[in-house]
Amino acid sequence: MLSRKTAMILSIALGVAGFVQLTAQTVPESTQANVQKLISVLQSKASRKEKADACRQLGVIGTKDAVAPLAALLGDQELSHMARYALEPIPDPAVDKALRDALGSVQGKPLVGVIGSIGVRKDASAVQSLSRLLNHTEPDVVQAALRALGRIGNEPATKILRNHLRVAAAANQLAAFEALFRVAESMTAKGDMAGATAVYDLVQATRGAPHQVRAGALRGAVLSRGKEGLTLLSETLRSEDPVLFAAAVKTSVQMKDPGVSSLLIAALSSPVADRQIPVVQALGKRGDKDAVPALMPLARKAERPVRIEALRALTEIADPAAVPLLVETLSDSEPLVAQAAVDCLSSFPGGEADRAAIALLRSPDAKMRVSALELLEVRRAPAGLAELTRAAADPEPKVQRGAIRVLGKLGGPSDLPFLIGRFRAATEPEDLTLMSEAFSDLGIRSTDREAYVSSLVELLPVVQPQHQCALIRVFPALGGEKALRAVRVATKDANVDVQRAAVRALASWKSADAAPDLLAVAQNPRDPSDRTLAVRGYTLLAGSPDVTDSQRWGMCREASAVVKTDDEKKMLLSLLGKTLTPDALDMAMQHLDNPATREEAGAAAVLIADAIVAQKPAEVKAAMQKVLGVSQNQRTLDRAKNALAKAK
Repeated sequence: MLSRKTAMILSIALGVAGFVQLTAQTVPESTQANVQKLISVLQSKASRKEKADACRQLGVIGTKDAVAPLAALLGDQELSHMARYALEPIPDPAVDKALRDALGSVQGKPLVGVIGSIGVRKDASAVQSLSRLLNHTEPDVVQAALRALGRIGNEPATKILRNHLRVAAAANQLAAFEALFRVAESMTAKGDMAGATAVYDLVQATRGAPHQVRAGALRGAVLSRGKEGLTLLSETLRSEDPVLFAAAVKTSVQMKDPGVSSLLIAALSSPVADRQIPVVQALGKRGDKDAVPALMPLARKAERPVRIEALRALTEIADPAAVPLLVETLSDSEPLVAQAAVDCLSSFPGGEADRAAIALLRSPDAKMRVSALELLEVRRAPAGLAELTRAAADPEPKVQRGAIRVLGKLGGPSDLPFLIGRFRAATEPEDLTLMSEAFSDLGIRSTDREAYVSSLVELLPVVQPQHQCALIRVFPALGGEKALRAVRVATKDANVDVQRAAVRALASWKSADAAPDLLAVAQNPRDPSDRTLAVRGYTLLAGSPDVTDSQRWGMCREASAVVKTDDEKKMLLSLLGKTLTPDALDMAMQHLDNPATREEAGAAAVLIADAIVAQKPAEVKAAMQKVLGVSQNQRTLDRAKNALAKAK
């Protein structure tokens, strides 16, 4: 059986395909003259494509006059489908007669298509003709006739389908079921619930039906009965048949009757986890708070998979009464169950879970206090900020550090003085790193970035070098002139650690205003490694999309005067590959003779050459010939050959 979702997807796909085809050509105005022109194409010796295009256009503007010419193509193996697509939308009974007449004259795939079109148009007058085709020797024809009868779905068609189901060949049985499902769905749409129930019951009673058919029939049989469907649902929830049991549970989620939850709760009495789990999941999806008392014992004591699903279901239902149980389960001896409780509390709707996490910060168990901090961070619960400052003084280091981390992520400007106090008292490298991260997190969210940076800059002269290093690490994330000025001064600090931290900060700066400072460090480094860091940061800034080719070339020229090592030269060549100017090509070629930078130079040269070949063909030709003579990289060689061909 085709589900409604599948049918909808197919319809959309066909509609999109049709739209794409139609937009590729101009559909003429709907006039008699234009219709006649298209008919003339069909009746001429025009090409297959021309006739197909005419059919496509007649599908939009076709009238009764086009029916006979289109019908003449129904037996054509190449054009039958296009003729049918043109006929189907034409609102004239002549189309139905033409399709019925074609049932006796066309064969093979065209016949299957004609039958399908009759189904699309729901031609009740074709029922008897379709009935005779149920004895056809070709399964495709029989199956198409069954589906068409299902789409027509009137009383005579339904009777034929019911009778045929008893004698259907195995190859055709699925199509018969699909047709009957379509009939039942049509009856349901029209409010004929008794008729739909009878069809579903017939399908359900058919021996040998595939699992998906049995499941679909049960669903329909339950839903079509309305309130009386509870009896059938109850019986099936007690069934030992796994297919029907699973179908009943799935169907229960779609039923709004409050009595359904009682039936599901009763089904939980089964001691088998494989039966309990889907029932628990269904109760969660239904969101019925009456299920909470039944789910809580399972969350406390059952097989592990059942406990986990019960915790998840309680979270879906979102009854605050479940929160204490979830908190209790955080310390469960089963790690997977404890983690499930963490996950559930993290996503539990409402403020009750926030309050529980805050209360948990006062637990005598340090592990629980750490869990509370993790929950507050994930839930982003600002209501816990006051408790976080107390937790930052916790005797357990893990709790202290967790509180600082969460304050950084959730706090506001008013928390900065507290964090500064903790920062000045910190001595361990781990704590200083954590404080840097907290300052960064808090500063990124600050609405007054300049004032925030000023507060940190003012600390630099009054704290120890290791604290200065930690503060300097914060500035690249915050940016701005004040932060950059502080880092610039620190690059000349007498303390080596502070000076190196400042160079690293400059090298990770996000905006181009740090470029002159990086160049200055590269020109006069205290240590060779400082120059490498500065060159790396400088080339990264120069490679920004915001930098124009002319600006980038100027930066390349400045950088070329300070690079010394092969690694630094490779950084420069990477930048040159983004600098699409003739001067950049000349500079890249200067590094082609160095074995250590040859491939990087070749890669940069071919990128530049491809961009400037029209402007400088002679220069590109000479450069590419040289690249072809030294490069061993196949991709570079291919690009060089391509640029050389353009240069000629």
